[in-house]
Amino acid sequence: AVDTGTSDTVALTIAEGLNTDPRFNVTLTTGAAENVTIVDADSENNTVALGSVAAHTGTVTIGTAAGAGKVGGFINFDTTTVGA
Repeated sequence: AVDTGTSDTVALTIAEGLNTDPRFNVTLTTGAAENVTIVDADSENNTVALGSVAAHTGTVTIGTAAGAGKVGGFINFDTTTVGA
């Protein structure tokens, strides 16, 4: 992303890993990107902290990958990076 323009987009795909933890946590720091796309492609519940939340003045798009995710799974955005 750059500081000019209004349509910079950062995409994050949360893929299946080798861990056995039922929860995955990540802080996504994108700099000046106005738009964020997050694809949930794992079987875990996830917490995503947006480290550059003030820069996201466009859209935040949430999706799933075909055949991925789980019934009853969730992505938690109700989190903070304070103290990180």
